[in-house]
Amino acid sequence: MDWKLHSVQYCLRNIFFLLMLCFHIWISAVSPTSKPPMATECFTVNFIATNMIYRPQMANPTSRLFNSTRRVISKWLGHILNTNNIGPELINCSISTLRPVNQGEYTGVDSVCCYRKVAAALPFDPINIYQKFVNETNHFTKMGRYNLDPNSLFVNAFSPTSKPPVATECFTVNFIATNMIYRPQMANPTSRLFNSTRRVISKWLGHILNTNNIGPELINCSISTLRPVNQGEYTGVDSVCCYRKAATAPPFDPINIYQKFVNETNHFTKMGSYNLDPNSLFVNVQTRGKGGRRRRRRGKREEERGGGEEEEEEGGGGGGEEEKEEEEEEEEEEEEEEEEEEEEEEDSILYPERRGEQKKKEEERRRRRRRRRRRRRGRRRRRRRRRRRRRRRRRRRRRRRRRRRRRRRRRRRRRRRRRRRRRRRRRRRRRRRKHSIVVQ
Repeated sequence: MDWKLHSVQYCLRNIFFLLMLCFHIWISAVSPTSKPPMATECFTVNFIATNMIYRPQMANPTSRLFNSTRRVISKWLGHILNTNNIGPELINCSISTLRPVNQGEYTGVDSVCCYRKVAAALPFDPINIYQKFVNETNHFTKMGRYNLDPNSLFVNAFSPTSKPPVATECFTVNFIATNMIYRPQMANPTSRLFNSTRRVISKWLGHILNTNNIGPELINCSISTLRPVNQGEYTGVDSVCCYRKAATAPPFDPINIYQKFVNETNHFTKMGSYNLDPNSLFVNVQTRGKGGRRRRRRGKREEERGGGEEEEEEGGGGGGEEEKEEEEEEEEEEEEEEEEEEEEEEDSILYPERRGEQKKKEEERRRRRRRRRRRRRGRRRRRRRRRRRRRRRRRRRRRRRRRRRRRRRRRRRRRRRRRRRRRRRRRRRRRRRKHSIVVQ
């Protein structure tokens, strides 16, 4: 009977422990401190920076310019959103693309911000985020060092200033410049002469049309072809201008645009540095679909910088860093010289009236070159002196090491000689003692 009672008690005890374990697991599962699962939600923030000129390097996400711009803008976006109700749950904001706006004069920024959303939280409100950006950036005009277009902010494609979808309409403007001699390079759209002429004429066309009623809606004006006229004595210009046309806007009036060109160019005889043929102006309508073609601005190619870094010499200390800084300064000066030369070449081709001013600029440029050459010579001399000093220091160190080794060797030899002498003396004393004992 005792063993039966003992087995029953053992079974009851195990059942009790199992019940306690299940109760503990149930309590931990429904504990009020456990957090509900959270999901990640993202939204887009798009805007335009009006004081940041678009450069071709911005199209490459691995370039140094893109990464530096991304760091600065992401920092400001996070600073603005951290003060909002999603701030503590904000994960990050990153730039997806940088795009050219208004022929590269401005830069459009497309960014994505992500945050952790609790299952029981309210749905995302883009109006709240939009208002937060407007309040934190002085009506969305300034964010750090960037000037912003207040009508360009979109949060998840939402903007209170957003307008109904508009179509893109284009028209052609053709004319003849009588003081611009046609050159064979103008037939190549990738040549430097064609691109420089395109920039100047597009700038003047945009300046004239911006004062018209289509000015605020103007997208861009670009040259399609440059053609020879009168056996190359004159140059014909064929350009295309595009603008955004609302659904409720009146039809395009080419007579109005024609009259605007005539009034702004002194009866179409002068546009900037170009003399024009007053009978050569033609304005025609060219219909296109929604979101028509846009000519991308072609930037200049950057020379690749050689990455061969010089190895630091032994015992040089901070000399290697100073040499690198000097080399970077020299590279920057060379780039500035190249840019100045290219600008002067373009001016000499496009503005033949400015040759007197160009001579003065050439003299100033020669003086700058002389100064830079002197600076380079001084830097080279300093480098040579530093190298000589390093060599002297090395030689001194080597001599000191040799002297120390010689002294050590001499000391060792002296010690050995002393030890040998002591041994010899001891041997002699022992022999004398033995000999004296034998004689006695």
